[in-house]
Amino acid sequence: MRKERKSNLELVRIIAMLLIVASHYAGWIVPAFAAERISVNRILNQTLCFGGGAGNILFFLISGYFFQNSFSKKKIFVVWSEMFFYSVICFIAAYILSGVMGTGSLIAAVFPFSHGEYWFMTSYMILMILLPWIGILIDNMDCSQHQRLLLLLFLFCSVIPSIPGCPTTAISDTGFYLFIYLTGTYVRRYPNIYSESRKLNMAAVLICLVSIAGSIVCFDFLGKNGGFFAENAGYFTRMRSPVVILFSWALFNVFRKMEMKDNKIINYISGSVFAVYLIHNNKNIRSYIWENIFKNIEADSLYLPLHLIISVGGIFVVCVLFDTLRKEILERPLVTWIDKHPWNRKAK
Repeated sequence: MRKERKSNLELVRIIAMLLIVASHYAGWIVPAFAAERISVNRILNQTLCFGGGAGNILFFLISGYFFQNSFSKKKIFVVWSEMFFYSVICFIAAYILSGVMGTGSLIAAVFPFSHGEYWFMTSYMILMILLPWIGILIDNMDCSQHQRLLLLLFLFCSVIPSIPGCPTTAISDTGFYLFIYLTGTYVRRYPNIYSESRKLNMAAVLICLVSIAGSIVCFDFLGKNGGFFAENAGYFTRMRSPVVILFSWALFNVFRKMEMKDNKIINYISGSVFAVYLIHNNKNIRSYIWENIFKNIEADSLYLPLHLIISVGGIFVVCVLFDTLRKEILERPLVTWIDKHPWNRKAK
């Protein structure tokens, strides 16, 4: 019998995707703010940018937390088929809408993994493929070795890249996500007062939010006349920022320690969160979605927060409904076929 998924952590998946969509809203929907004018809307828009990195980190924390040292052909194939399906569908939609799509775009749509159409999903699949070897590393480390490895990776993946002028690409996105994955595994294997205290983690979430918003306000004021501060108002909203990593880790722990009964609706919706990403952030249609469906709103509009909620919520709901049809019509028969196929009997 299949074990029921934990709804508190499935809710984190939903929140993570909402954060990602909100960050894309901030990047697409609102016209550039004047450097000399600081407003609530501007600070809100800049603060939302951290949601993309936080959402990505949350997904890998959850995956690491539920680490299983096994290679699943079935899971890899299902994830790849979902990515392939939406890559092709979005290409077709873009062709219908614009009528101008090159051969290069078609090839990239048909081979989304090898062409890096979705960098986040590509990193996710690479880690899935490498999981047996990652498992050997995890199973052969004790607590102190695991701690030292995480500290070194934190130094190279976050601390050094956050120092102005230091290289930010010494470790790839996949390497960074391996660090986050190993962090999730550590939380599960070696609980401590910092990861297990809900109050401490709630305080950390609030402190991180205040710190991010506060740094943006300070940079905005200091950058009124241009220069480093004007160009880097969102310096601490970047995915590799220690503040964003701490926020994501603490938020994950808050929900992990939450007492919540299993909720079939939450569990079902969470199964479509990757589809939300694959649809709305497809490079062939994302500009059309933001610029034609969710038209620009004035930067100083009092309705910007409401526009944000409607836009992000609308994208999420429509994508989940569309993916519900895909799962019922295509994925369920595919999974049934895979379960019956001989090559999947030894390793699921």
